[in-house]
Amino acid sequence: MIGHSMGGMLATRFTLMYPDMVEKLVLVDPIGLEDYKTFVPYKPLDLLFANEMKATYASYKKYQQGYYPEWKPEYEQYVKAQAESLYKPHFDKTAWANALTYQMIYEQPVVCEFKDITVPTLLIIGQADQRIVVWSFCKEVILIHISSILFQPSQVSLKIALYQALI
Repeated sequence: MIGHSMGGMLATRFTLMYPDMVEKLVLVDPIGLEDYKTFVPYKPLDLLFANEMKATYASYKKYQQGYYPEWKPEYEQYVKAQAESLYKPHFDKTAWANALTYQMIYEQPVVCEFKDITVPTLLIIGQADQRIVVWSFCKEVILIHISSILFQPSQVSLKIALYQALI
């Protein structure tokens, strides 16, 4: 099972719920590595929805700029793709889905359940990502900072207990 970003959180949840269906887990810059309730104030669903309904091209761009260490003009295409929904007649459905997504991320973090993952797990995090995660409680994890290590797939074993590189 491979999951990136929110897909990483969902892949983790799936692995926890259906461990017999997953042989190995690969997480690429997953969310859910923090319990946001410990440092982000709760916002009710109706407030999340109201905020989503106020979205603009500029607010989408500002949101996406937070994902890049340095903004480049070629990233504008991703803002345009996201902003297309603003001009659709049923934007309220997109805003509602976004609000539900934020609620799920906030209310259902997976970080506290990593100790229950029983399959070999590969975690890949970009060096510029700002995550502080304690992985020592995981059973089998490889932590790779993408910018720091060059490797051949045949040299990487998902059976390594814990590998931390250039943290």
